[in-house]
Amino acid sequence: MLEGYYMPSVVETCSKYLTDASGSIVFRLHGTDRTGIEKISNENWNQIYIDKTAELEKLSNLFHTLLTRKMDLFINVNNHYEGSGPLTIQKLKKMLQE
Repeated sequence: MLEGYYMPSVVETCSKYLTDASGSIVFRLHGTDRTGIEKISNENWNQIYIDKTAELEKLSNLFHTLLTRKMDLFINVNNHYEGSGPLTIQKLKKMLQE
């Protein structure tokens, strides 16, 4: 599932279509404005430029639900999502541990 561009929210999509899903699922958090964040970051991907904590909290709730179903969950985070894929992953891991 892709989060970004003109796609509906993955939280919305999963609540509609994955009510009894099992197995594996892959999420890609891509971001919505590649050109805009490239200008802001000057292609320096070592910090968060666009804070998406509220969105990540919704996603972490979804991910937690999927993990409780024993699904194999793979999450790819692009730098264009918040500004630093590794920092976003750290933030998401912390949310999932709470």
